Amino acid sequence: MLEDYSHEVEPTVTSPSISGDTEGVTGPISSSSRLRDAVPLSMLHIPASSEAEALVAAVVAVVSAGEKRARARGPKGTEKLIAAVAAIVGGVLVEALRRDRLVFRSLQKAAFDGERIGYLQAKPVFGGLVAVGLLHRHQGIRFQETEHFAETPSWSGMAARFEATEDLLRLAREHGIDKDNVESCFTKVFPTKPPKVKHAVTLRSVPERHPGQKRVNSDGELLPLDMEDNATREIVAVVEQANAVFARHRFENCTPPALYRAFREDFTLGGRWITAGAAPIQQMSADDRLKITIDGQPVAEIDVKASQLSILAAFAGMPCLGEADPYDFSDQLWARLPNARDIVKAVVVAALGAGRLPQRWPNKMKEKYGVPEELPVPVITQALAARFPFLECPGEVLGVAQEQVALRLQNLEAAALTAALHALWRNDIPGVPVHDSILVPNDTVVVTMAESELSRGYKERCGGAEIRTVVERLAREGY
Repeated sequence: MLEDYSHEVEPTVTSPSISGDTEGVTGPISSSSRLRDAVPLSMLHIPASSEAEALVAAVVAVVSAGEKRARARGPKGTEKLIAAVAAIVGGVLVEALRRDRLVFRSLQKAAFDGERIGYLQAKPVFGGLVAVGLLHRHQGIRFQETEHFAETPSWSGMAARFEATEDLLRLAREHGIDKDNVESCFTKVFPTKPPKVKHAVTLRSVPERHPGQKRVNSDGELLPLDMEDNATREIVAVVEQANAVFARHRFENCTPPALYRAFREDFTLGGRWITAGAAPIQQMSADDRLKITIDGQPVAEIDVKASQLSILAAFAGMPCLGEADPYDFSDQLWARLPNARDIVKAVVVAALGAGRLPQRWPNKMKEKYGVPEELPVPVITQALAARFPFLECPGEVLGVAQEQVALRLQNLEAAALTAALHALWRNDIPGVPVHDSILVPNDTVVVTMAESELSRGYKERCGGAEIRTVVERLAREGY
């Protein structure tokens, strides 16, 4: 969820009390690429070594010394403070020391539903860590993308980020914690029960975004469901069936999945499967997902390559993109760039998201991928249009307005995955959707079945699209 936007490049700095709100608290902005590459803070870390326990105790002492409280904490309050400090400091340090990454975390109350660390525990600790100089808080940013994509205003942004300060890093080093041992000093403890799902299916309006607003309601208005409608009841029943299947199986190294589906305006837009709760599977890295076990068995992830591009191509009369990489333009001179494929893929993703090929480089893309100044975006888009003419008018191909292209593609993709997943669930196979892939137990028969059902789902639900799948597994060595 996007929060705390500002048009200011250099945010101001304020100093809240420890027990107060952290809204508006910032530290100096680091490079925009580091802000963009920040990862979610899971709040799942606990000390797993004497060094970590000593560090947490030291941080608690610093935070407590800066508090403004009328009464001292009791034993339970102190225990909650220690747990919150460990979760925040552990998660921040793992990313800072191992990967030089920032973290982001929504501080809204609803974001802590069902988590081990509650909202009333966590939010004051974030404020306290910022106030005593152990965390920097980078204010969220908001920027207009109108000139890049469409005639109507389009706004995007990034939520506030948190970064370990040099004082926190020094304190960690003084307690014997560095990049080589931080992951063994702080380990994750995942919930053993799945989170509660408030709504199996949500239907929301497409949010309005107005220039000049400091905040954007990125969720849209929650619309009522007609439970007398057969289609509505069927969609809800499939979600409930999925969660019933998951409840019969044991998931480890992750938050046990609980799913819901999120639609926009009606059941032809959106509809992606979303895993709820703390550190949901869909937010885990690809490597971490492969560490999940189901009933003690390793998993495999069946990934659909170029999923939405394949769907759009099928509706344009090109049901098969072939075995060649659709993002490979090795016949072009600019393809000699070391990350040329990533650039092409990013432009395609931007086009599918905006409903048209970009006329200029999408915001921050040049910086992110190191695009040379002398390479204008039309050089890329002209090559794409020559190979995939349908990218020039995806709305016409799908029969929707330009601004609905992304939501319609999400809907078609979700329909294909749902068909495949439903076949698995009917056989009590706990397949978990992850964007355009499916996570299943690493069993040859199960993997073969999942691939077959995915192919069938795309053909039947996505205009005859013929997809290519890749199966990812964790190497047994060192697991």
